[in-house]
Amino acid sequence: MPRIIFNESLQRFDDITETLDWVYTHVGAELKLDVRSSPYLKYRFNVLGFHMLETYLHLVDGFHSTASTIRSDAKRDIVLVNKACDMLVDELRIPHSWYQEANKGLVCNAHGRWVKPKRDPEDIPSPTSEEHDHVLGMMQENYGE
Repeated sequence: MPRIIFNESLQRFDDITETLDWVYTHVGAELKLDVRSSPYLKYRFNVLGFHMLETYLHLVDGFHSTASTIRSDAKRDIVLVNKACDMLVDELRIPHSWYQEANKGLVCNAHGRWVKPKRDPEDIPSPTSEEHDHVLGMMQENYGE
């Protein structure tokens, strides 16, 4: 069932309808996270970096209070922040956007060209073979073979 999210400050709407229980569920407290609370993050405007999950996880992991900086005993590895963006300060010397599959999954063939690697035929998924195996399995269960 679709629901509508209402801000808690809409008290007047609650007064009119008498209850928001059917459309509103309070799920917890709001954390006011700020990149300026971390000495490891760049403060410059970076829309991509500000909305990366790893940036949020770093801030949540190190959150102590809105008035203090990141906890020094945070458990999450700081390097993960730069996995797909450029949010860590340059002094840490962590390359930006460092995560990628080796050579994007391509291999160099005997002719010096980059190509997709060959796969064994049994490693290639085939919907028809999966359906066939499923039907055979059902037949064996039904007929006791």
